[in-house]
Amino acid sequence: MTLELRQKGKPTGGQVVTLVRRIDGFASVQEHITDDKGRVSFAVGPADFYLARVKIDEESPRPDGSKGQKQLRVNLCIPSF
Repeated sequence: MTLELRQKGKPTGGQVVTLVRRIDGFASVQEHITDDKGRVSFAVGPADFYLARVKIDEESPRPDGSKGQKQLRVNLCIPSF
């Protein structure tokens, strides 16, 4: 299975994407890093639901000129047949 991560319409490279199989839970965790095209590939097993998770940290400007941290978290449930 190949997933593509985009932020504001552009590929997002260098992000850790975690894939977890529902039945096996955290015993089945796979983690991979997106390439420069924002893509990551995982080997999937038997038919089941998979949870793909990613957390993106980004800086956000504040009115006083300093920079704050903002986290974006995405969870995607993917059925596999």
